Amino acid sequence: MDIHPHPPAHSFKELLVQLFTITLGVLIALGLEGLVEWQHHRSLVREAREMIDREIEDNRKDLGGELALMSKRKQDLGQAFQLADELLTTKQSQIHEFSLGMQLASLDDASWRTAERTSALSYMAYEEVKKYSGVYALQELFVAQQRLVLQRLSAALPISALGDPYKAQAKDLEAFRTHVLATVGELTVEEQLGAQLLKAYEEVRKTK
Repeated sequence: MDIHPHPPAHSFKELLVQLFTITLGVLIALGLEGLVEWQHHRSLVREAREMIDREIEDNRKDLGGELALMSKRKQDLGQAFQLADELLTTKQSQIHEFSLGMQLASLDDASWRTAERTSALSYMAYEEVKKYSGVYALQELFVAQQRLVLQRLSAALPISALGDPYKAQAKDLEAFRTHVLATVGELTVEEQLGAQLLKAYEEVRKTK
């Protein structure tokens, strides 16, 4: 903002006119500067909101796909548990193969974190930030639960790769059965968290 000096006033009236002109110029400059800054903040919020909404929509679709496979994953774990249990009790079973594969939902939070770093959230309405914050907090819990399920499953995989389960030692079958049962429990928690998260995603969409 540049302020150019006025010629010296020759009367009190001229001095008042010059002071008024200078003050008016300063106020106009500050107003324009504030307007530009307000437009920048508004643009920042709009872009952040669009990116977050797109990210949530992508996460919703990915999560929905994983939850659709949940019953199949539980069925596979049930077969693995039944095989180990029957071999331990009767040393025979009608189950000759099983699968312990796992598919993780890829849930992103890059847009949310970017909005935090660029201070876009500070220019949003409180209720809007609270709504997004709740969704991403629940998403973080779900991702942590996915990791826990993966850890449980990873503990069972070495045992399942021993070869012919009919020739496995009892202690290995016991350990395998324990890990599979623990995985079922953690998977149930994951499913419940996933259902809550999917509902939260849906509620965000309804407010648009």
